[in-house]
Amino acid sequence: KYLAEADTTMPTGKVDAKEYTAFIALYTNGKIDEEKFFSLPNNLKSAFRFGSKWDENGLLYIPSAVESAEDEAYLSQTCSSILDAIHQIFPPTTNSNPTTEPRKSSSS
Repeated sequence: KYLAEADTTMPTGKVDAKEYTAFIALYTNGKIDEEKFFSLPNNLKSAFRFGSKWDENGLLYIPSAVESAEDEAYLSQTCSSILDAIHQIFPPTTNSNPTTEPRKSSSS
C-alpha cells in the first residue's frame, strides 16, 4: 500500500531513492520524515540498497508492481527487511498502539 502511494513519478512500478524516502515517512507515520535519501539512517539506506534491483539506466529501485507470486514474495521480503531496520530505530513495544506502529498490508 505505502509503496504504491510513494510511487508518484514515471516510470510507475519502480520506487526510486527519492520515492523511498516518502515511503519511509508513510510507513513510519511520519516518525522518519527526510526529504533526501542520504539523510536517512544508515540501516534504512542499506535496506533500500539490498532490497533494490537495477534498472536499464543503472539506477536502483524497488519494484512496486505485483504481477506474480514471485513479485509478492520479493516485496514481502523487502518490506520485512525495511521493517526490521525501522525496529532497530524504534523498537516495538509489547503494548503496541496501532495508530503509532506502521501498518503492514499484503501489498506493501
